[in-house]
Amino acid sequence: MDSLLVITMALIIVQSYKENNHLTVAERSPGIQRQTLSYVVSNETNRNVTYQPIRIQVVYRDMYFELSVEDRQRIIGAVFKAVEKISQLLSVFPVQKPVLLKRSGCHKEWTTGPNKGRCKSIKRNYQSELCMDTFKIPDDHLDGLYVWNELDPDPIRVVYSQGAGVNSTDFILHVDSVTTDVCGFDSVNKVLSYSKVCHVDQYDRPISGCINVCPHSVNNSPEKLYKTLLHELFHTLGFSKTHFQYFKKCQIKDRNLDCHPLGLTIVEEVNGLVRMVTPAVLRETQNHFGCTTETKYGAPERKGN
Repeated sequence: MDSLLVITMALIIVQSYKENNHLTVAERSPGIQRQTLSYVVSNETNRNVTYQPIRIQVVYRDMYFELSVEDRQRIIGAVFKAVEKISQLLSVFPVQKPVLLKRSGCHKEWTTGPNKGRCKSIKRNYQSELCMDTFKIPDDHLDGLYVWNELDPDPIRVVYSQGAGVNSTDFILHVDSVTTDVCGFDSVNKVLSYSKVCHVDQYDRPISGCINVCPHSVNNSPEKLYKTLLHELFHTLGFSKTHFQYFKKCQIKDRNLDCHPLGLTIVEEVNGLVRMVTPAVLRETQNHFGCTTETKYGAPERKGN
């Protein structure tokens, strides 16, 4: 990978510490659903499958309420370009089956007996699954929601049937453009966009997320709109200060993924500046600037610094 590209990626990530033109709310919380996915780790000849370019499926909300047809197309074009770039940069073990996102509607689960882990009761007023409180995830992309009694193997109530899921994808990106309180209503505190991780797999890799492009930012130059969406897309994929602690190193063991904490310092304050200091970023930054004597040079929080 080109050294300048590595540094640029690090700059995009580390800016999440102090930047004012976006908001990342990706910390672990009840709003982030954790679920188990099946991964392709070997093929028909029993040879191990290597990392493959990440496949991202984009789902758009009906954005005509505040946007013109032209503005909507501008967002779609910028998202397409950002997704294309990410697919060139990042690789994952491919997901084997259609992705069915977990619902958050279960209030209590059985803790003992044959239905241990199954839903005992539903949250009051649960009606739909939202990503970032604004984007309604299509029912067809969601797992079913059922209620069991203590002993019977079959559910006693079907709240929502299982959807078909999303085929041939490793990550589902939901995109919206609506004015919210987060976007701001005055010229000083306006936010361009913000994002959130909504679902992660059993290894804490994000598998769905949402970006809201504040409508007032659509009139920015195409390049700025593209960079804004690229920035937010990185965050939905887990590149933010609140997700660094969940980074893992994975390998294939006994035809299964075996993942362990990365065990590295990702971000560190150096000489009063927050810098990304992983070995790869340090190496590429040193090579790019020809500065091999500074062991914690890293990628600074601001380009100007």
